[in-house]
Amino acid sequence: MAKFEFPVKLHRFTNEEFTKKKAEYNAKYGYTMHIPGLSDIIKINNITPPSETELAQYKAKDVGSLGQMRYDAIKELNRQKKESFVRMMDSPNPTWLSNIGTAMTFLDDVNDACGTLSVLARIGAHLLPKAAGKVLLGPAGWVLLAADIAQIGMTIMRAPLTRVMRKSSLAKATSTNPFCKEARVARANRLKRLRPSKGEVIEALQVTNNVFGVGLSLGPIVGAVEEAFTGPFRVLQGKKVNVKWPVPTLSDYEKKAVEALEATNQINTISDELADDDHVKSYLVANMASQVLYPIFQEYHPLDNIDGIENIIRTPREARDPLTRYVLEEEGIDWHNATGFLHAESNETSVGELMDIGFDLNTPSFLKVAENTKHSYMGLIGGQSVTDYAQNSLALLEGEDQVELDFHPVEKAMMTILDAGWIFWSQTTEEQLDCFTQKIMHLDSLGVSLPFKDLKPLIHSECGIYFLERP
Repeated sequence: MAKFEFPVKLHRFTNEEFTKKKAEYNAKYGYTMHIPGLSDIIKINNITPPSETELAQYKAKDVGSLGQMRYDAIKELNRQKKESFVRMMDSPNPTWLSNIGTAMTFLDDVNDACGTLSVLARIGAHLLPKAAGKVLLGPAGWVLLAADIAQIGMTIMRAPLTRVMRKSSLAKATSTNPFCKEARVARANRLKRLRPSKGEVIEALQVTNNVFGVGLSLGPIVGAVEEAFTGPFRVLQGKKVNVKWPVPTLSDYEKKAVEALEATNQINTISDELADDDHVKSYLVANMASQVLYPIFQEYHPLDNIDGIENIIRTPREARDPLTRYVLEEEGIDWHNATGFLHAESNETSVGELMDIGFDLNTPSFLKVAENTKHSYMGLIGGQSVTDYAQNSLALLEGEDQVELDFHPVEKAMMTILDAGWIFWSQTTEEQLDCFTQKIMHLDSLGVSLPFKDLKPLIHSECGIYFLERP
């Protein structure tokens, strides 16, 4: 078990400082999100939305005033927005029709933040080692679950390598995989004050795919910060909220980070209604936004300074991008009234209610997207970003000293076997290996990690697996 250290500790930039940095970034990289070491494989282009004037010129097909390049860029952005609109409206969920303006705005928030936050934040993503790159061609792709980790471990055990090289190869094969990482908080003191039942769930978390959902479901808390900072806010009837003053003033890019996190939470309460690329982009943006918000949480922690934050009623945003409004108007939709949170029964939706919706829906959404993208490097980088954001969000809310990191239980068990100088018998069947993973995961759920001298007889008696000694 290792302690977590926040990956990027930025200071708070003024709007003027940020504008200068953004100009320098765009001069070097253009308007493509740059991931060091990965830009040749993954490119995320951000088309600047048109202004009201540009939209009028586009609608009039005034190529002369816009220029052919800008006209084509707006045309492509319009195509993308219409494609997203159609996917959303094909959903059987009735809330999409009434809330389509806010839903489209969530996508706009993610796109705006992607081009803005990449100036400051970083994505610490890594490709698979060359030797393990072929795993993308296998049935599991990069989505390595317990049985897949065991299969890889057994294959490496049989390889003609030294003991040290076998351990190193196993570590390399799993180090880039988000499903091989775990995070938990030692004590969920702040979150227990917020939502006692959810705080207890978070404190007990051991399994990575649960942590994914926890991270993504925390967006409403951050959204409430903006509501509390920017003026009068509404509170659930019969409930109280107490804000301690003075509150900091959010800069423009910090507001984008706040909006992006709430948007990411909402976008990831669904799966097939959006393209996988939109989901993955939201994962990258959530990771960056958590880094940008780090200095704010050190200066003014919302759970320490806003009592009853879960009772704040969030205000769903209406469409504000001119091109988004244009797309909705073309479809005969009044964007002024097409507002609301997805899956919420009314516009009187509190932070606590939005968190509950996220806890129920965020993890299944991510797992579906992971399955859809398990053979692409874009999906792998997105999965890594979800893991990083989950760890960052727990650190933001509870403090980085409370976040503990660990390897997957099956990987740890494989390392225990290798350390003792033993390997699986070559005739071990798939059924026996499945039994092994189930026993290891059950022991881990009980907080038990056995030394090899105790693990060996247990696995033999329970699963019929023989071990061979190997130097």
